[in-house]
Amino acid sequence: MGITPIAPLYTVSEQGVAGGILTELLTKTLDKVGVPYSIRVYPPERLRRNLISGLSSVSIGIKNNVTGGWVLYSKDPVYELELWLYSLSTKPLVDKFEDLLGHRVGLIRGYQYGSGRKLLAAPGNRGRIVDVSSHYSGRSLLSKNRIDYFLDYRREGVVEAAIAGNTLHQRLLKVVSMYFVVSKQHPRAQQLLQSLERAHSGSLE
Repeated sequence: MGITPIAPLYTVSEQGVAGGILTELLTKTLDKVGVPYSIRVYPPERLRRNLISGLSSVSIGIKNNVTGGWVLYSKDPVYELELWLYSLSTKPLVDKFEDLLGHRVGLIRGYQYGSGRKLLAAPGNRGRIVDVSSHYSGRSLLSKNRIDYFLDYRREGVVEAAIAGNTLHQRLLKVVSMYFVVSKQHPRAQQLLQSLERAHSGSLE
């Protein structure tokens, strides 16, 4: 199974031990199914490539157009993730992705934000995407007014200090569904996905 560090969903301790909400959900489900596994940690873009190639067989992630033809997704979501928009408190927040067109938007490098990155990267967009390496670097660019907006999945303690000091403000942009993801390169991909779905729903004895 492949994961990418997104605290508190996927975490890796200083000793290299994987943990987090989704790591626990996936490992418990695989244990129910009786499928052996090892946990491997990758950056987001590398995990995407590994799922396409079959180097990683299973994960939990967001549906997107990049991997869509190369993986199978569970029918129902297994987790809901909040996507938040941040800006300087002096700049109005917008209500939807389309309103970000024409602005400088900070995105975490490797994250597809569902279809959001593709939308913002469209040739007709007068704004631009600024890739950042971490949640803290995104906040830093906002504070220096080098980007207009920053998109980030909700994490406790990441931007709350700046918001408390009235430097930034925030808005819930959308709730993103996350699904079991199985590489189509797995020899029994469909059977594995169905087993995961049954185990998660509690129908597997």
